[in-house]
Amino acid sequence: MSDFLDNLNENSGAINVYAQYGALRQRSDLLARQREQTAAIQEQTRQLEKQASIERDRTSLEKQRLAIEQKRLVAEESEREHRRLEAEQIKQARVIMADCFDSLERLMTLRPAT
Repeated sequence: MSDFLDNLNENSGAINVYAQYGALRQRSDLLARQREQTAAIQEQTRQLEKQASIERDRTSLEKQRLAIEQKRLVAEESEREHRRLEAEQIKQARVIMADCFDSLERLMTLRPAT
């Protein structure tokens, strides 16, 4: 019986060693999976940061484009106003010239050239 108990104690110690080895192996595997997950998350974070940077650049470009478009619209409105004022001035000048010719014709009929 003593041999049996000695063998059992020896086997029990070996089983404990194997159990501890198995636990260490599981822990090592778990750490390896966690490292892989961490690396994957870091890569996703880099990709998201890159996309965010692209979106910031895109937003900045869109704001610049909008500012340029607003300035273009202001310039077009200014050009239209300039042309309208110019046309009004030409119209007034024609009216003044017509009045001058009319006055000159009346003057010539009242005082013919000798």
